[in-house]
Parts: sequence; C-alpha cells; structure tokens
Amino acid sequence: MPMSKRLIAAVHSREVRGSLFLALDGLESVDIVGVATSVVELTSQCRSLRPDVVIVEAGLSQRSLDQLLDDIAVVTWSGEILVIGSDEHASTVDRYDHVELMTGIDQLRTAVAGSA
Repeated sequence: MPMSKRLIAAVHSREVRGSLFLALDGLESVDIVGVATSVVELTSQCRSLRPDVVIVEAGLSQRSLDQLLDDIAVVTWSGEILVIGSDEHASTVDRYDHVELMTGIDQLRTAVAGSA
C-alpha cells in the first residue's frame, strides 16, 4: 500500500474549510495532519509536522499573498503548496516554485489526489 501524503490545510473561511474537507473526504492517500486558521499556526505546524502538501487560502492573512507565501516558504522544504484563490492571484503564484493556484474545489481535489 502506498504511503499517504501528509497535508496541512490553512483556511480562514469556515465555508471554504467545510468545502475543502468534503472534497478531501474519501481520499485514502491523504492524511490531514494539521489545520491552521492563521499564519502563525501554519508556520508552526509546517516546522513541526513537515507536511508533503500545504493547502492555503489566499485570504488567510491581512498581508499580501506574496508575504504569505514568503512566510510559508521560509519553513517549508520542497513540498507542494496549493493556493485556494482566484485568477487575480495567478501572477503572484507563478513567481514561486512548488506553488499552484487552485480556483475551484474540484481542481483542488484532483491536484491533491494526483500528488498523493
């Protein structure tokens, strides 16, 4: 049996978080090891849990998406970061390695299942 991918979900919006967990439900190859609702929680969990995949909502912080991704990049390794956002975030996401923009829950589910 293949190893599960370790995932941290960092989502501030209750509605997005609920949709995310419904989308990930049933993916046997994914192990949600952490849930964060702030940048402080996320960076702390990334340091201690070393996930394979981080899902982060673009609006997690009052800071810009650039600053948010910089904060995460400092404590992450070569894992994958999936940003839940809109097309307006594409130019920011494109500047980072190992970061992909997810504009829909179905797209996110497919990406997580494919990375697992």
